[in-house]
Amino acid sequence: MESLTAVFSSQAEMDSAIHLLKEQGVIDINMQSGDLAPAGGAESAIPSLSNDTSEPASGFMMQIVVESSRLRQAEDTIARYGGIAGQAGVQD
Repeated sequence: MESLTAVFSSQAEMDSAIHLLKEQGVIDINMQSGDLAPAGGAESAIPSLSNDTSEPASGFMMQIVVESSRLRQAEDTIARYGGIAGQAGVQD
């Protein structure tokens, strides 16, 4: 199993992606919204969705767990709805 983290600029885009990901058989989905800027001013591994790099990245984030064979499909679905995906790791 693989774990992916995705960031979306709008709730509607994330909701659309979640709906399709569920149809595709994603094992688990955890969602978070609001300010995604790291504490203490540290650099973020997730690129800012804003054109102004001085503003904190705010948006909607989700973490999903998917079978390894469906990883690429999940990444494509996230991108299709305007999300930015990054692989978080392998789940046992």
